[in-house]
Amino acid sequence: MKKLACALFVFFVGVSICAFTGTEQVINTKNEYGGKTLMSTYSPGDNQYKNGLEELVTYLDSNGKEMRLESYYTNDKATKTGITKEIGFVGKKEKMLIKKESYYTNEYAKKGLITMMATYYDSNGRMDKREFYFTDEFTRKEGVAKSTADVDSNSNLVNQKHYDRNGVLLPKK
Repeated sequence: MKKLACALFVFFVGVSICAFTGTEQVINTKNEYGGKTLMSTYSPGDNQYKNGLEELVTYLDSNGKEMRLESYYTNDKATKTGITKEIGFVGKKEKMLIKKESYYTNEYAKKGLITMMATYYDSNGRMDKREFYFTDEFTRKEGVAKSTADVDSNSNLVNQKHYDRNGVLLPKK
């Protein structure tokens, strides 16, 4: 799992470093991290676009350090993976990926019943926790809007908990 977290971090940083081949613009000069927000847009001729990346929004802190990266995928990639966008959060102290949110396409959500999954990483880059956010249809039917689970050293989900749409912990069935 350490390797996965490191690979994801390298991917997000690599994507942002390569951002200069697309069209880049400053969309905010003072974001919530105290720095600039940059938006890079890619077209079919760019390598990033060919790899499925249509747009990258990079949030920098006041020192120019990347704090959050939002990757928006092309329709082709979203259709293949079921993921329309991902947001990576970088820790201030850790200087590595601490959280990744994956947002699913409507088509995937209808089949998989999940609209978003958040993955958390510990200070060693190991997957630590996962949160699953369910579709309204699933929530109406099952009463579960969100599930959380810890991830053990073998990458198994343990200590699963389920919550209703008000955030109330549901009793185990």
